[in-house]
Amino acid sequence: MNPVGTGERSSSARRWELTITIAVAIAVRLVLARDGAWQSSDSFHYFALADAIHEHGAFESGGSQHPDLSRSPLYPTLVAATRFLVPDTATAGFLVSLLASVGAMFAIARLAGDLFGPGAKRAGLVLGAVSPVGVMALPSLPDPLLVALLLASASSIWRARDSGSFRPALEAGVWAGLATLTRAEGIAYPLAAAALAVACGGGRARLGARVRNGALILACGAAMYAPWAWYASQRLGRTMFAPGFEYVAGQRALADAIEARYWNYPGLDWTDVVLFAPTADHGGTLWTRWFETGRVPELDPRVLPASMKDASVPAATTGRGGTWLQPSRWLRRAGIVQSNLPRALRGLWSERLVTVSTLVLGVVAAIALAGSRRRQEAWFLAGVGVWASLPLASHVEYRFLFPWTGLGAVVASACWRTFATRPSIGIAVALLVGVDTLSAPRPAHGLRDDPQGLVRLVRDANLPPGPLMATRSGVPYLSGRPYRPLPVGGPEVVADALHATGSVAVVVETAADLDRRPDVGALLEDPPPPPWRIAGRIPSGTRGEYRLLVVSHEATIP
Repeated sequence: MNPVGTGERSSSARRWELTITIAVAIAVRLVLARDGAWQSSDSFHYFALADAIHEHGAFESGGSQHPDLSRSPLYPTLVAATRFLVPDTATAGFLVSLLASVGAMFAIARLAGDLFGPGAKRAGLVLGAVSPVGVMALPSLPDPLLVALLLASASSIWRARDSGSFRPALEAGVWAGLATLTRAEGIAYPLAAAALAVACGGGRARLGARVRNGALILACGAAMYAPWAWYASQRLGRTMFAPGFEYVAGQRALADAIEARYWNYPGLDWTDVVLFAPTADHGGTLWTRWFETGRVPELDPRVLPASMKDASVPAATTGRGGTWLQPSRWLRRAGIVQSNLPRALRGLWSERLVTVSTLVLGVVAAIALAGSRRRQEAWFLAGVGVWASLPLASHVEYRFLFPWTGLGAVVASACWRTFATRPSIGIAVALLVGVDTLSAPRPAHGLRDDPQGLVRLVRDANLPPGPLMATRSGVPYLSGRPYRPLPVGGPEVVADALHATGSVAVVVETAADLDRRPDVGALLEDPPPPPWRIAGRIPSGTRGEYRLLVVSHEATIP
């Protein structure tokens, strides 16, 4: 037998195997996205930022539910770059998320191979292709990119423990540095990666080398993040080291400043109150104005609940207090994690990021791993799991646990030796996971019913130029108009905010959107209360109708 020929055939077989796996991964993700429910409200903000970068080179969306600087720049920049290759920004956003999800599949395979050998690497590739990891690509958001960067950084950290070179640590620092520019919680990734690099013993790298690796990771992360922190500080006119993280973390401080936890608006929790409560000048909302100025602005007294009408309305005060050294602050953080983690886990299940097959496979693999001699690998994966959970110290988001789905695939790959000796079992498991992933019902994201019908409703009305107010940013963005959030407080408050922000109309997308906004439910009356009138309407199936409402006389009913 010719050894060279055998090697060529083996290499050719591996290439075909890789090509087929990538094709299957893309096909699974496209099938999951077949209903088009892959645009969330946050997606449209990223799209608007990408449009601004693509057209003007500016990081300014023209208005959204959250300030522009609360978003990290990497994802919209990649979408803007991809915009040169595809016809529209929405397609570019989905393509970036899709490719990032495929990249996460390769990161899973890389980490699995480093920890458990070549067989696990192949298993990680297969499981990454057919498991719910692909669901990360559905909303056009930076989450799959963050997962890929986290797992790639973890893999480089593991390689650094057995290497006398600084190159793996440099790679880990680059991946962690890119994570800081991907989502707000990424600011903690270089710190977590450095700590893991120092604590990761058992290899050839001694303590001094591990400390050097941790310092290198921190230096890379700081060097890559510093320009963004400088830019955000210049835009805001004050030092803002972590704008996205501080925006989210400041929500609780702001809620306490206005006692929003005790407002008890029907259908609204305190987070919505802080986000949508208007300022006294009606030019913005409390939370965004606090972020832009660093001070708590005056509140419109009309939004106070009846039980607090006699209470004093907070005046303009600084929104910061306390120090990081206070024990009570860290105890409060621990309490937040304790309450957020169960909610995030329920989100993983409700969003079908964990299915029955992957749960069973992960449990079996975890038990097998715990009973093996690979204790260092198990402890390392546990450390990465803690690293991935750090954002829960800020607020609850099931998307923060996306890396857990990737780590689950890595753990499951540890049992692949059994499947490798019996390929039929491995194929059966892969098919079972794939079918379970594709057949699991998924909740709808993005716009309901007919978004294009809503866009036609806006475009057919004789509206002057200007922003639209809505419960979500989808219809304004698709209509080519800036978005302004709908404030709490009732029709009169909304009318004042409409004039103060230069908005021209309000879009009530569906009665379901107002289920949690009974304070503006009067806009669904027929006719609506003065000064509102209906400028257009279309049916919305069983949920009533969509309405376009104005307070001016410049719009006509089509």
